[in-house]
Amino acid sequence: MTPRAWAALFTVGGIWGASFLFIRVALDEVSTLQTVAFRTVGGAFVLGGVLAARRIPLRLNPRLWLALVALSLIATVAPFMLITWSETRIGSGTAAILNALMPIFTLALAAAVLKDERLTARAVGGVLFGVAGVALLSGGGDGFDGRTLVGEGAVVLATLGYAAGNILVRFLVRSIEGLVISAVQIAISAVITAGASAVLEPPSFDLSWDVWASLLALALLGTGVAYIAYYWLIEHAGSFRASLVTYIIPVVGVILGAVVLDERVTAATVGGGLLIAFGVALGTGALESLIRSIFAPRARANRPV
Repeated sequence: MTPRAWAALFTVGGIWGASFLFIRVALDEVSTLQTVAFRTVGGAFVLGGVLAARRIPLRLNPRLWLALVALSLIATVAPFMLITWSETRIGSGTAAILNALMPIFTLALAAAVLKDERLTARAVGGVLFGVAGVALLSGGGDGFDGRTLVGEGAVVLATLGYAAGNILVRFLVRSIEGLVISAVQIAISAVITAGASAVLEPPSFDLSWDVWASLLALALLGTGVAYIAYYWLIEHAGSFRASLVTYIIPVVGVILGAVVLDERVTAATVGGGLLIAFGVALGTGALESLIRSIFAPRARANRPV
């Protein structure tokens, strides 16, 4: 990858990893619904501004609008609500680690619903390692009780929503540009969550500076800048290399949770995270690619001339 692509990769990973910290700080004074509403409204302004600046037309028919509404509910509103709510029960670092399960779930769901996708032995192995990582985290990460188990389950459900959204996007990109998908997806989510917040929990603007900073970071960076950078990365470096962000997010999330929020980092936290990372690397083929890149040059060097 080019230096610019590496910079984009670490920028996206850093922002999305830090988002778990921002969520936890915001929840000190703002509810789950209000946090998600602030996040989606701010992100919609950023992404909408980019669309307007680039003069990209929407050209969406009723069928595509319906698909984008479904995408917004499945892959934005539900996951954002679940992850935000989970952090009232588990640490931000644990949530960041569990979020890394998304590529594994994408493989499993794709094999179940797409005719051209098969669940290979490698993918099954990745799923099993991921499940083992979740089990280890649940047993010794934030403690073993009903409250933490429900919180961890919420993050797992959120990653399922992200995975389902990834599959739906595979069909949508045939008709719509990626940036349009993300902008409309976040805009629809903003209408839903801001509307619900206005009716059920009118937002309070009398907040401390650190909560405001966290909400603005979630909105402008986590749901605006990071989406733009991620789609740029997919376009210029490919979806496989862009998926490497999965390994950066939990590292940033755990470090910030420990340093800023004084969250416990136990052996189970590290072990569970490593098992999940290994499962993702195995299931997505990243591990195989790494091994091939290491040994292929040696094989060519040792080949008789």
